[in-house]
Amino acid sequence: MVGVISPWNYPLTLAIGDVVPAVLAGNGVVLKPDTQTALTALRAVEPARAGRRAGRAGAGGAR
Repeated sequence: MVGVISPWNYPLTLAIGDVVPAVLAGNGVVLKPDTQTALTALRAVEPARAGRRAGRAGAGGAR
């Protein structure tokens, strides 16, 4: 399990730099965005959730 705390400046760019390698290595990720940029994290997760609903492997691994 990997914990990522993203800052308020460049929240998506800096978080992805830590999240992508962790997920590719097979780890689960807990992302804690800054309170000012919480919607950025929700928007970033939407494509992965859509992929899992369609039956494809998403950010959480295989179904």
